[in-house]
Amino acid sequence: MFHTSPFVQLEGVKEGLVGLDWDILGQLADWAGTPVDGLKSGDVKKAANEIFWIAGYRATAFILDRVREFSENTGRNLLVILGYASREVKRFLDGADRQAAPVLEYLDSHSLRYVDLMANHRADYAAFNLSSDEYLKRYYIGHYNPAGNHFSAFSIKDAIVDWLDPKPPTYRHRGPAISFKGYLDVEN
Repeated sequence: MFHTSPFVQLEGVKEGLVGLDWDILGQLADWAGTPVDGLKSGDVKKAANEIFWIAGYRATAFILDRVREFSENTGRNLLVILGYASREVKRFLDGADRQAAPVLEYLDSHSLRYVDLMANHRADYAAFNLSSDEYLKRYYIGHYNPAGNHFSAFSIKDAIVDWLDPKPPTYRHRGPAISFKGYLDVEN
């Protein structure tokens, strides 16, 4: 059923299957801007993964272009939430490079409003003295657990409040802040 899927063919390369459709793989490699030759010799898994990620980012950019176009044409606002699987958060917390860098570059270059939960996880992780595995157990059970959902909601809250006009009543500034200086004489 999926024999014409370029990504199924790409997984076949990684597994060393024979009888793959090299025309389909060549089209995918061309679309990703990488040579198909890497899939035939050398580190084929590395070449297949590179094509997979590049194609994924290009597909993401294509989708974001359509969503951006739709929101502009219909007078709607767009907020992109970048969420990540626990294995990606772990890789990043353990010092690996960000795989989503091309998506972040796209969002920044198009001045799109977004919340990057990976950056929030990094800041949160810094507040703990835990291994990355222990940290992730706080928030993930294969997907976010209730604490992870809470983390996500609070990570997104400020972006939503900044986006709203008028602000919800609890976020409106109604005058000068009240100062208790001089009322409480407490010594350190």
